[in-house]
Amino acid sequence: MLKLASVARAELVKAQSTGCIVIADPDGLPLYVERQASAYPNCLSAALAKAKSAALFEKDTNGDYEALKKGDMTTLVVPHLSPNPGGVPLRAEGSVIGSLAISTADGAIDEKVVRATIATWNH
Repeated sequence: MLKLASVARAELVKAQSTGCIVIADPDGLPLYVERQASAYPNCLSAALAKAKSAALFEKDTNGDYEALKKGDMTTLVVPHLSPNPGGVPLRAEGSVIGSLAISTADGAIDEKVVRATIATWNH
């Protein structure tokens, strides 16, 4: 878990950004929470929501973000579903064992950082 957080932190530096990092268990409960200095005010709430969503629904939150952009409003009424990029489930041997979420002021950065971090997890 600390290695994953360290990689996420390094990826945020590469992206020249600051934000929040959340690693959660399979129920979306936070196991690791970091709010970096200079992070935007709501980043922790956003990262917690993304982590919970990715764990509970066992899918990347970016898919729901893309659906929302196309006009699918159902994502807004499902409890605990976050239609914001930057949350991914963590899998081991095919099972979801938790999630990782990144939140900055820019969803494109969130998606980039979470993808780079998860690539490290998968290797």
